[in-house]
Amino acid sequence: MPGSDDRNAKARLAELMHEKLRRNADKSLLAYAQYMVPSFKVNHHHERIAEVLEDCEAGLIDRALITTPPRHGKSLLCSVVFPAWYLGRHPTNEVIATAYGSELVSGFGRRLRNLVRDPRHADIFGEDAALSPESRARDMWLTMGGGVYRAAGVGGGITGFGGHCLIIDDPVKSWKEADSPVVQSQTWDWYQSDFHTRVMKGGFILVIQTRWNENDLAGKLLAEEEKGGEQWHKVHFPAVDRDGKALWPEMYDIDYFSRRMRNNRVWQALYQGNPLPAEGNLFTENMFRTYDRMPDIGRMRIYGASDYAVSFGKGDFTVHAVVGVDENDDIYLLDLWRRQESSDVSVDAQLALMLRWKPLIWAEESGQIVKSIGPFLEKRQRELKAWGARRQFSSTTDKAARAQSFLARMGSGKVVFPAHAPWYPELKAEMLKFPLGKHDDQVDALSLIGRLIDRMSTGKAKEGPGEKPPALTIGGNLPPGMRGFTWGEVVKDVIDLSRRRRRHAA
Repeated sequence: MPGSDDRNAKARLAELMHEKLRRNADKSLLAYAQYMVPSFKVNHHHERIAEVLEDCEAGLIDRALITTPPRHGKSLLCSVVFPAWYLGRHPTNEVIATAYGSELVSGFGRRLRNLVRDPRHADIFGEDAALSPESRARDMWLTMGGGVYRAAGVGGGITGFGGHCLIIDDPVKSWKEADSPVVQSQTWDWYQSDFHTRVMKGGFILVIQTRWNENDLAGKLLAEEEKGGEQWHKVHFPAVDRDGKALWPEMYDIDYFSRRMRNNRVWQALYQGNPLPAEGNLFTENMFRTYDRMPDIGRMRIYGASDYAVSFGKGDFTVHAVVGVDENDDIYLLDLWRRQESSDVSVDAQLALMLRWKPLIWAEESGQIVKSIGPFLEKRQRELKAWGARRQFSSTTDKAARAQSFLARMGSGKVVFPAHAPWYPELKAEMLKFPLGKHDDQVDALSLIGRLIDRMSTGKAKEGPGEKPPALTIGGNLPPGMRGFTWGEVVKDVIDLSRRRRRHAA
């Protein structure tokens, strides 16, 4: 019968897949995970984590830092399945596993011990990898080959023991602990003086955690790295990326996260891995107004700005921002592009925004970056017919001073952000950290917009000490009737534009 044939075919296919997993389990962490724990569902972020763990096992990585949202399968893969697979491949080595509480890590140890005790484990790796008959404790047991697994709470006693594989899985359990300077100091002291000293020659340290606070363990490790300390192989997974896509939509879709986004501090720290300071420095939480529906842009003056990366491939971002100013002089942030890309890609992204939004003026910083990009930008403007005027502003004052215009408008409730834009939470987080945060490229772009609108509104640029008046570059049609420019400027720019068009048409 057709139905019976289909069932038989599916059963046979399942058997073949199961056998394939068994054959590959000694070489592939994920094959082992799926073979030993059939309920384990693999998502693309698990594949990336598994690659890092396999590189640790192979001796290619000696320090790995993985940050994920809660409930995304990190502990099962990293603290249960991986140590079992590692001891299977190295049955004489030693593992030390820690977490925020002894009960939690003992629970990991119990599940891990049961995997190693399973006859299938010895079938994959051999008798040396099997659980020693004398091993009954869940927080310390041995393999037949003499390998050792020890589990302890963070801050607990591991003195006198060493390990080839050292794991820290979530060093704190609550906001109260995460925000406590005492707990932060105790955790850091324990890591430096106790845990870190336990790693044996050729071994590695794996830290996996959900972020809570700028000064949590991951934050301190990253701060030390920036000062020239130990270098970490870092893998970070936000719950929702900049394009609005959930990390693991089969388990947690966007609707699941919508309520969790309401508390920005919790959302940014736990789910996006981008912890905020408890209080802002310049921009504060109460300054942020939002809109749900796109306003009527037909009644707005549209402006844009770009903050180009100083260099490509060194952690710098290029940012393009577009705003609309309504008849009440309220500023609506309409669009934003932020990427680590080469200059040609960044230029085309800017021109795509200019074609879409048709801004009156586009602001940019003067200096070497614009000089190097300028010729290519103008060439691409002609090729794409992305006409638009560009105005350049000096960057001689410090960043906080340049942000004052936009800051003042936000403080007066004159800036409105799109509540549901996928990039808005990350932008807001950067602004709340400014000027002490790691990145400030989005603030720089908005600062340019604030300075540009000042220029358009008053007819005179607000210049800082030593600044020159902003220069205007015409890359296309300068729309008539723009406030803030003298008639002579408009006439000159239109004449220059007409000459350029005649030259290209000839």
